[in-house]
Order: sequence, then C-alpha cells, then structure tokens
Amino acid sequence: MMARRARNKIPAEWLKRFRLIPGYDPVRTALPGQYFDVAAAEHVCGFFPACLHHVKGPAAGQPFHLAEWEKAWVGCLFGWKNPDGKRRYRTAFVYVPKKNNKTTLAAGLVLYGLTQDGEIGAEIYSGAASKEQAGIIFNTIVGMRRLDEDLKAALTVFGEKGGSQQKSVIYTDPSGIQSVYRPLASDEDTADGLNVHMAVVDELHRHKSGALLDILVRGTAVRSQPLVVIITTAAAAGDNACNRERERAIRVRDNGGDPDKPGFDPTYLPVIFEASEKDDPGDPKVWAKANPGLGISKPVAYMQQEWQKAKDDPVALNMFKRLDLNIITQDVESLFDLTHWDRCPAVLREPKELIGRRCWGALDLSQSNDLTALAWVFEPDEPDGVWDVLWRFWCCEEAARKRQQAKASETPYEVWAQNGWIEIHDGSALDYPKIKERIVEESAMFGAGGVAYDPYNASDICRDLLNSFGVPMVEFRQGLVSLNDPTKRTKELITAHKINHGGNPVARWCIGNAVGKPDDKGNVYPIKGKSKDKIDGAMVLVMGIGMSMRADAPVDADQLIVAL
Repeated sequence: MMARRARNKIPAEWLKRFRLIPGYDPVRTALPGQYFDVAAAEHVCGFFPACLHHVKGPAAGQPFHLAEWEKAWVGCLFGWKNPDGKRRYRTAFVYVPKKNNKTTLAAGLVLYGLTQDGEIGAEIYSGAASKEQAGIIFNTIVGMRRLDEDLKAALTVFGEKGGSQQKSVIYTDPSGIQSVYRPLASDEDTADGLNVHMAVVDELHRHKSGALLDILVRGTAVRSQPLVVIITTAAAAGDNACNRERERAIRVRDNGGDPDKPGFDPTYLPVIFEASEKDDPGDPKVWAKANPGLGISKPVAYMQQEWQKAKDDPVALNMFKRLDLNIITQDVESLFDLTHWDRCPAVLREPKELIGRRCWGALDLSQSNDLTALAWVFEPDEPDGVWDVLWRFWCCEEAARKRQQAKASETPYEVWAQNGWIEIHDGSALDYPKIKERIVEESAMFGAGGVAYDPYNASDICRDLLNSFGVPMVEFRQGLVSLNDPTKRTKELITAHKINHGGNPVARWCIGNAVGKPDDKGNVYPIKGKSKDKIDGAMVLVMGIGMSMRADAPVDADQLIVAL
C-alpha cells in the first residue's frame, strides 16, 4: 500500500524516467515507508551541468548534461529514501557497453559525493583494474575541477604530476573537516581498514578478481548511508567477479519486489543494458537496445564502422558482441576464418617460379620435436595482388607416431608425409643440420630479405645460421606489440582471398587451431586453443607478413640479431 501511495506522489516525468531502467521498477520494489525525494533527485541531476564540464572529445569544455537514462538511475540512487531520510540504495550495478559515458559519469559521482553529500569526513574511492585505468578517473576529476571556479576553490589535488605522492583530492567543508577521494587499483596491494562512504568501481570486467570490490564493500560497514556503484561492460564467459555480480543484479531485477522469492533486495539497483545471443548484432534496433547513449555519447557512425569490421571477422565479431552489445562471449575465438581460407587460391607453386619476387622467411622451431615450420612469403608483383606462400614442415618419427595414434583423423602425419606436405625424420629427434641446410639453400635461392624467428627457444640455431652461413636471421618476439599488426594484416589478406596457400593441409590445420584472445582495444595475436594443438603454420605466416610490414627498417648486417 505504501509503495502505491508513493507512486501517486512521484511526478509523471520521473515515473517515465524510471521506465528507462530495463526490467526494473523502483516503485514496485520499494518497502513500506520508503519514498522518492524529488528535490534530492533534482539536486544531483542539476549538479552535473551546473558544476561539471566534459574534459575530452567534441564536448570538451561544455556543461555535463545527464541524458534521460542517466537521470533515471542517478536520480534513483540519491532520491529514494528510507523512512529516516537516509538513502535507500546501498549498491548499484550499471551494466552498459563501452562509450556510453561510464568513466566520465563515475568521475561526476565522485565529485558529488565529495562536495554535496553532507557526510562528515567522507572517504570516497574509485576502484579500477590497473593504475593506468585508475589514473583516467583521477585525471577526469582533476580536469573537471580545473574547469569550474567553485570546485577549484573547494578542492585541493595531490599527486597530479606523478612522483611518490599519493593521488588524492581533498575537500574541506565549512566547519573545517576534510573529506578525501583516492583512486585505487586492483593490481596494487590494498589493505583493509578503509572507512568507505562512497565507492565507484570502474570496469569490473577488467579486474582479475573481486578482491578490491570486496574490500570496498566491507569498508562501508560503519557508514550511515554508504553507496557502492559498479559501472562496467560485459566480461568474457566464465566464473569471474563481473559475471557473478551480473547474476546477482539479474536476480534482484527479476524478483519484482517479492520478499518470498530469491533475489529480493530493495537496497540494490540493477541497471542492465544488454542484447541477447538471439538478437541480430547488425540490427540498429539491437544497438539501441544495448546502448542507451547511442546517438548521444556513442555515435551511430561508430557502431556502423565497428559492425563493418566485425561481420566478416570471428574475433572482431566476438569483441563487438561483448564490448558494444554487452553479450557475454568466450574470451577466445577462432582467429582465422577457414571459410575464407578455403576460398583463397590453392595453386602449388614450384620454387623456381617465385625466384625474383620480394621474399621473407619465418621459422618456428619446435620445443618437443613435434612440429617445426618454415614459411617463405612472397609479396605480390603488383598492388593488391596475391601473396604466395611456400610451407616447410618437419617432425620426428616418434612424435608423428604418437600423433597418428591419438588423433589420426585430425592429424594424419603419415598421409601428409606420403604426399610431401611434411618431412618426417627418423627416431625421436629432429635432424636440425638437415633443416639448417634447407634454410640456407632456399634463403639464398629466393634472396630472402630476412628470416624471422622466435628467440625463446631458437637462439643457438639461428645464431649459427647467421654467423656461419650468412642467413639474415631476424629476432621476432612473440608478444602483443610485435604480433598485433601483422595478425590483423594477415586476417585482412585471408578475408580478401589474397593468400595463395598452395592447398597445404598442414598449414590449414594450424590455421584452424589458432585462436585469438583480444584485449579491450581489439589487439590480438595467435595463441593455442584449449586443445593445445599446433599453430606453427599460422605463426610463421603471421611473422612472414610482419617481416614485409617492417621492410622499411632494413636488416643491419653489422648486428648479430635484428630485433623487431
């Protein structure tokens, strides 16, 4: 009854805003005696454009006006009260894709809590996955302070210029009592003992564990109206802090205010914007469903651009679904599309046909005597032409037999050897002198500009090739910095059907085994999937393409190793 009477007192514009929170009704879920303080909600929403300015992008320097969907949940947080006048909500879970203004909004909430919330000696924290991410929120707060004279006068900043001084912002109220804001990172040691009035946890999906969130929640125990706001994009599938919190939020949302059913919690505000696996990821209506800031903070043109990149690329599609539509996806996906691979030319070239073309080599030596791969990558003679690749694979007899027994249907090494796709060496070890002889011979034949190799387990052999035989061996480290751009370029060429792979089945097997685990910026390189099957053929192709991309930095013959 009390909740219904509260509905009649709430202005129609606020009831309309509440409906912007997907699947959740703050009125229906209110306990008897809880009420909506319109003045408090209007105050926090008015604070943003009156005192805060954007610090980045096209809107930099302009007042920070909250969008309607932002007013809906921010107004709920600060407007809904218990009978004693203290805030109803203690936790908010705001689940929205990237570029929906999350970090800027988090900074604004910190400044409101620090200067407007009336908490004596408040301790306010932002929790990020790394020091770098924590610095983004801190720098946004500092930038907002710089653009408003009242905030500049009221706040003192420490650690802005780095150094050993801890980053913090101090607010001194009229009585002389200080409140403090500090950024924290989950990759730092954060001790218990915090006395938290407010915490904003940014991008929980990036946190390696829920330890920092747990510390911040425990730190709210003695405050009269503490608030923890979690603002995040979807995490990858699996048991992680973000997915556990999302499941809790869904239970609260779907409970509907029934104290006799699981998930009942009138102190928890679930704000969940997401598409589903059944939705068409290319449908603009689905984009709008998942992105409340579409056309405001997140341009439609951006979504169109990202969709064009994603629709023909499994890894990019995986990232688009998770980061732009909030659909939980696996953290790894097939890196190269075998459908496109099979549409590439499969003409088996004779080595003499390719002499005179600009050539790069790449070598991936086995650690286990299982599979060693070499690729000779030939640039096209004309712009936008087809790249030719010659593959060389070696394996020892013992490893081939084990593979054949375990996975004969997937890895028919003996059949591949009979057809000349792989060379099997007698016994339990590879014949490295024979492999070196082949590399020396073909490097000279093709006039290779360089032969890339992974220095992790191949330094002695490759130094010998360089020093004793004059093969231009080039160290190619196996990390994100070295492999990201070549991987993306390789994917582009495969998608455009510009790789003539000669129909080599061993190479196809390796290409199919390669998966990608991209970061939030879409950077990626080949890794093994859960099967741990071989990806050597994929690695040498990517490294060979990478050598071509670095062709403007010629090999220095005076150096033993040239590092990319």
